Amino acid sequence: DSRIKSANVIQMTEEELGNWKAWKKKVFAKMKKAYRNGEFFMAQSSFDGYIDAMTDANGQPIGRVNYGIDGGETYRFGGKTVETVEEDILPDFGAAEIGDVVAVFTKLSDYAINSNMQMTSVKWIDHDTNEVKNKVIVIADGKLLDPNGTLIIKKKAGTTTASQNLENQPE
Repeated sequence: DSRIKSANVIQMTEEELGNWKAWKKKVFAKMKKAYRNGEFFMAQSSFDGYIDAMTDANGQPIGRVNYGIDGGETYRFGGKTVETVEEDILPDFGAAEIGDVVAVFTKLSDYAINSNMQMTSVKWIDHDTNEVKNKVIVIADGKLLDPNGTLIIKKKAGTTTASQNLENQPE
């Protein structure tokens, strides 16, 4: 959304993405009070590799995964819900190009869906594959109603990996 202010676009290196102090200074400090009840969206592998792997000085995990009695996983980070998405929606930080969006913080109640509520459905049999196929079409789009609380987190240049650090060490 072009209405998101440049101050709400945050660049993070690989080291910063796995660092609690960097998140507090660069991301949490930019959350306006009225929008703090939003949630994060990121690739599952970004959460697992960077957030869930983050520990404090005592080795305690900072990102939380709670396994409820219903068997479902609930992800939390800094008191905020984390919704994980597939990597075709938001790329994994490690695979992302410099400048790619790798995470978003927003309130879903600030997003509206527009639809004409007309749905068309077609069902047919594909005799070549012996499959029954269904096709459903609906016209819909959406837009942020209030872009002021949305934070966009992008991959910043200057990232290194642990394996690259090891390769550059003298023997």
